Amino acid sequence: MVTKSDLDWIKKKIEEIDSRVEKFWKNPVWKDTPVLQVSSGRMYYDCRTSESSFNAQIESIKETLSTKTDWMPFLEPWHGTGVYAEAFGAKYFWKENDTPWTNFIINSLEEARKIKKPDWKKSEIMNLVLSSIRYFKKMAGDNIPISLTDTQSPLDNAMLMWETNSFIAACYDEPETVHWFLDLITELIIEFSLVQIKEIGQNIARPGHNAALTRPWGKTAGIGLSDDFLVTVSPKFYDEFGKRYNEKIADALGGVVIHSCGLWSRDMIAKVLETRGLMGVELAISEGGKSSLQYTLGDPNPNPPETIRDGFKETELPVKGRLGNDPEDVLGKIYHKDLIFIPQIMWEEDKRTRNKNYEGMHRKIEELAGI
Repeated sequence: MVTKSDLDWIKKKIEEIDSRVEKFWKNPVWKDTPVLQVSSGRMYYDCRTSESSFNAQIESIKETLSTKTDWMPFLEPWHGTGVYAEAFGAKYFWKENDTPWTNFIINSLEEARKIKKPDWKKSEIMNLVLSSIRYFKKMAGDNIPISLTDTQSPLDNAMLMWETNSFIAACYDEPETVHWFLDLITELIIEFSLVQIKEIGQNIARPGHNAALTRPWGKTAGIGLSDDFLVTVSPKFYDEFGKRYNEKIADALGGVVIHSCGLWSRDMIAKVLETRGLMGVELAISEGGKSSLQYTLGDPNPNPPETIRDGFKETELPVKGRLGNDPEDVLGKIYHKDLIFIPQIMWEEDKRTRNKNYEGMHRKIEELAGI
């Protein structure tokens, strides 16, 4: 249950954090680098209804803000990654204490050719997203900003709907059908995103989801795109079947921040940097890169710090990195004076440990910046 005093306290915290973040954005130098840590709590599995999602997120926001952090909280109408897949006809599966999921609806080119652009008004999950936005506004007023739902890229959405082997083969055998399908997805993403933006109004948080740094109350634009499939394909493949559609979304919505789990190769970094309207990237980083950190980082294959440093230095593009064990050591290895980097450290159960980690990261930043 959220009270008026809770909401007043949260809003004040948001304003305090945003004032620090604003200083960084006006002049993104290392000495002002934000350090993020956030508890997601039950958010990603207690999301069957607008009410349960709201309560889970309020619980997480209160816990996060009781800790030292530069993360700016917002409410997200998060009801799984298959929002667009469901609109195209994929069945939603709900399981207690788990995130919802969908299954493939396309297993061949013949089935793909029969797909039609859906009417979002007839989508159960899209209507749930809008109901959640309305519920969040009713319960929180203008005290807590609201983001768009977790938006998968056109390529990711295609892979949620089209069986993988058949999809890859179609990209070579009949690319015009694949492009036609990706265009349908892109059109729906833009259309439904604009519907959400209108529904949220001035209370909007953007770019949203796990973007580099989301800001409250309409202070920035753009959208966060989850594009996990890009690390499994070649830069040439991404250039043809991913990049152009992300650019269409960026053109329509004021930019994109691209997230992808997994290893970003140097060539893929170079290709993603060519994306028109790119506002930032989000990924996981760990010394030695490997998968013992899958649970804590939410990523089975995080990136070596040197790859990210060398790929994004001197680009003026903000990089948000979820750091694994020994974050201060990793920060030292990723440091470059001409890299805009925003670290997110792992959430610890003990509050004193969290505050100690936050303070230690800021001391390390001061050391690196030569203060």
